[in-house]
Parts: sequence; structure tokens; C-alpha cells
Amino acid sequence: MTEQEARALISSVCDGWYTAILRYAWRLCGSMEMAEDVVQDGLLQLYVELRSGHFIENPRAWAVIVVRRQAAKQSAARRREVRHTVSLGALDNFAALTTATESPYPEGDALTELLRVLTKREEEVIFLRMAAMKYREIGEQLGISASAVNTLLARALRKLRAASGAGRNENSRYENVPIHPKTLQ
Repeated sequence: MTEQEARALISSVCDGWYTAILRYAWRLCGSMEMAEDVVQDGLLQLYVELRSGHFIENPRAWAVIVVRRQAAKQSAARRREVRHTVSLGALDNFAALTTATESPYPEGDALTELLRVLTKREEEVIFLRMAAMKYREIGEQLGISASAVNTLLARALRKLRAASGAGRNENSRYENVPIHPKTLQ
């Protein structure tokens, strides 16, 4: 792939998905600064892979997976770092530290509020599905079966509908269906 083609592809991913990927990374990392670094690293890795001649079938999904891995590495490194630097005096302020969140979005942002009802895995499956990946492809990327992808999507959509209040009047036959059904896990 030429440099111009790679730049055009990266630009299209940034234009259409940067905010969504950044929001996803922020939820994983808990810090906007770290999320921005993780997203930038992921997009840079995408560019390097494209320039080196590797074919990437779905660049958006590829970027989401790389961001997830980078966020996990960053979080693990931060936990190791914090483990070595925390003193007993810092435990007094523990409640204040754990409840403080630096949200880049206004409090009460509708999408942020809706996404809070999802688990990280459900959110990840939703983002990959929005990237037009098939259930089988999502399963391969995440290391789960296609039926597990189907279950996660169904749960996520049910939670989103319940949280948004949508579909209550339209689907009256589903009113008594529990939001969190018991599963055989």
C-alpha cells in the first residue's frame, strides 16, 4: 500500500471512529490522557502495518483490538507502578481517588450513560459489530464462539433498550422478560 493510500485509510478511520474508539479506550483505561496515548499508538501501529504491506481486512476492528490490548498493557503497567509507590498514608485518600473520574464528556451525556450499563466485553462486541464484522469474525478476534457473540449482543441490546426506555410500548409481549436472565454458566 502506498503512503497516500495508508494515510487516506487512517484518515477515514479517524474521521468516522476516533471518538468512539477514544471513548472505548477511556472506559478501559479510566484516564483520558492514557486513552489518547493508547488510541494514538493503535492508529500508528495500523499505519505501520499497512505501510509494511500487510493486508488488514477490517481496519476499524483491527484498531479496536489493538487499542484493547494496549489499554490492558498500560493498565497492568500502571497497577505495577502504583503497587510500588503507594504508602499507607495514601490509603486515607483511597475513597476520593477511586471515586474521581476525569470524563472528557459532559456529565449526563446520553451515550456515556447508556454505555455504563454494559460490561466491557459487551461494549467491545457492540463496537466490533458496528464495524460491520460478522459474528464469526468477532468470535475469532476475541477468542470466543459465534454463539457467545450472539448471546453478548443480545444481552447488550436488551440492556441498552432497558436503559434508554426504548421498545417498551413497541414490544409489549417482552415486558415481563427479565433484563438479566439466568444462564447455565
